[in-house]
Amino acid sequence: MTALFPFQCRTRVLAAAALALWIATAQEPAGSSIQSNTRGVLTAGKPVKREIAGSEVHSYGIDLEKGEYLTLSIRPHGIELISELLAPDDTLAATTSLLHAANDPMSVAYVAEVSGSHTLRVHPTRGDAPPGRYEVEMSAPRAASAEEAGRSKAMREFAQGQKLTLTGNAEENKTAITHYGNALDLFREMRDQKGELMAMTALAETHVWFGDPQEALSCYTRAIQLSHDLGDRYREANIYVGVGRIQATFGSYQDALTSYERALEIYRGMSARYGEALALALTGATYHFLGDYRRALEIYEKALPTFHSVGDAQNEGTLLNYIGRAYEISQRQSSFTPVP
Repeated sequence: MTALFPFQCRTRVLAAAALALWIATAQEPAGSSIQSNTRGVLTAGKPVKREIAGSEVHSYGIDLEKGEYLTLSIRPHGIELISELLAPDDTLAATTSLLHAANDPMSVAYVAEVSGSHTLRVHPTRGDAPPGRYEVEMSAPRAASAEEAGRSKAMREFAQGQKLTLTGNAEENKTAITHYGNALDLFREMRDQKGELMAMTALAETHVWFGDPQEALSCYTRAIQLSHDLGDRYREANIYVGVGRIQATFGSYQDALTSYERALEIYRGMSARYGEALALALTGATYHFLGDYRRALEIYEKALPTFHSVGDAQNEGTLLNYIGRAYEISQRQSSFTPVP
């Protein structure tokens, strides 16, 4: 779940949105003969459609011979998912990026290092996510080309970095930066701009958590250009939120408001309601810390219904708390009569 207020700056809690987890909305189920939390089997050319929600984890067995290459396509509908491919010894072999929209297709490309039964796991990024649907399809395994082997290697580096980042451990974040850097170099060698964008954004976010804002801003700047060149507007909006978060954390509130406004414009253009709510909440929090409590209240109240409608109880509760604080202070200010 995306927490609105995880950062501390001096004695004040500053509004922030973690780019590691993003947008989820609800859709009706797709229907499937496979029951939740059971292990299914994927067959090349035969897509599987399923409903998933909350803490459910769907697993699929995939038999591969050493050196075989395959691609997996996961298309979510109305829910944000992450997928992980495990090797026969249950080590992480590949994963999808966490930085995508709820309806964006995801893919995994992999070259098997050992023969045996591999496992694809699919699960929501939020444990309280309402039901949504997805479709997963596997290509026919075949011998890998040199380029495909290189991409698989880059994705393994990225997967290891993402796994370490999610632990939140400072030492492991250092190692994650190394893995992301290795992935970035490999993607650049292949002139894979989508892979470069994925690795660059992950590097920026890890530098944020590791406490290196200047390096994070440098990575974000390159990522904004890449997302713009690729036409990936949703990720561009996410990056502007990340930039605004850094700016707000270090007191550059007007710059933060500009970044949030750019993100908000993109989210609205895509009808991305949850992204819009996050950008609004962060904008309201910035006015809150600037002391403009009435303006903050106006903006908070625009964001609140979306958090409620998607079942995001954490951010709804946090926002209600901040609405209460802003209302209390604004009431005190309006009732204060200066002594002549």
